[in-house]
Amino acid sequence: MIYIITGQTATGKTAHALELAAKFNGEIVNADARQIYTFLDIITGKDLDKTTGKFTIWNEYSDYNIGFYKTKDNSRIWLYDILQPSQMFSAFEYGKLAKKVINHIQERGKTPIIVGGTFFYIHQLLYGGSEFAVEPDLRLRRDLSQKTVPELQHILKKKNVQLFNSLNNSEKNNPQRLIRKIEIETHSSPNAILRQPQLINNEYRIIGFAFQSKDDLRETITQRVERRLAHGAIQEVQELIKRGFSNKDPGMKTIGYQQIMDHLSGKLTWDQMKQVWITREIQYAKRQLTLMKKDQHIQWNMI
Repeated sequence: MIYIITGQTATGKTAHALELAAKFNGEIVNADARQIYTFLDIITGKDLDKTTGKFTIWNEYSDYNIGFYKTKDNSRIWLYDILQPSQMFSAFEYGKLAKKVINHIQERGKTPIIVGGTFFYIHQLLYGGSEFAVEPDLRLRRDLSQKTVPELQHILKKKNVQLFNSLNNSEKNNPQRLIRKIEIETHSSPNAILRQPQLINNEYRIIGFAFQSKDDLRETITQRVERRLAHGAIQEVQELIKRGFSNKDPGMKTIGYQQIMDHLSGKLTWDQMKQVWITREIQYAKRQLTLMKKDQHIQWNMI
């Protein structure tokens, strides 16, 4: 059995996954696009006490370090801290890395427990996603990363205007998504396979967590943002800036980091920064649920 725990942000997914790991001799595989980045800890909410164990590298694949942290009960959490905030990463790449980890866990007689709210990752892993199976083109990515959002939009329109028009407003203004779409359009062919072979040939269960009411969602998000500010979110961003990372880096485009950088640069007051951060998290949670409800395999738990 493979367990997949997904759902809206701030619904306690990791806590539930840890309970399953203890019950079924399991190991956790992260499926959160914000927690894959090293140094992004407090704001992304990595459920990890790093004093209990160091990061252990199991395998080096391409530009990524595949490894794990040990939990207090001596289990493992995989696919945290696999790349730098300056590196781009796609659902296609996630699927390849996660498959390697899941196979390794099963070979050792353990139960894989995949947990995270990035449903593009989970969908790619289970079903192969809806994008062409196109390998990353690092040279093209470097060139495109120097472009502005309007320039990227123009390039994608020239390649496939129908595809561009099908994107929602968030995707049209997300440079990472635009770059990946351009990459796919550049290298795909009429004979490209739309779906990868399904990963899971044995039994699996997808459990989803969502808020019952909008008020519960807002209250929980507000409390979590305030808690992360109290636990050093500002200092975390300042340390990242000292390391040379900027708001142009893919990892730093994460919700929370953008707002704090705008505050530190004087664009937002403290109250504005906090409110914008809360609003962005709520909007993200709503988008998550809209996407996930399309998968009829998910067994929902409303909190």
